[in-house]
Amino acid sequence: MYHVGYHEGHRPSSIREPPVESPTSITVRHLQQKAVGRLKVELTTPPVPALPRRGRKNVLDVDFGRKQVGAALLQELDDAKL
Repeated sequence: MYHVGYHEGHRPSSIREPPVESPTSITVRHLQQKAVGRLKVELTTPPVPALPRRGRKNVLDVDFGRKQVGAALLQELDDAKL
């Protein structure tokens, strides 16, 4: 369906072809899906994250580079391991 005022060769959005994804966006999406999958596995396999317990030793493990900073709060387990 064409509307008055459109120049010749113009196709309204209702009949335009879908945008083609670039190889970069496909690669990024694939990497994101892999990362989310890995995160799900890590959060659901032992040792599973648990609520903190009072009276146990806590350690803040910090690491940094030129552009990134990371940290993890660790707590002793029953067998005195972090």
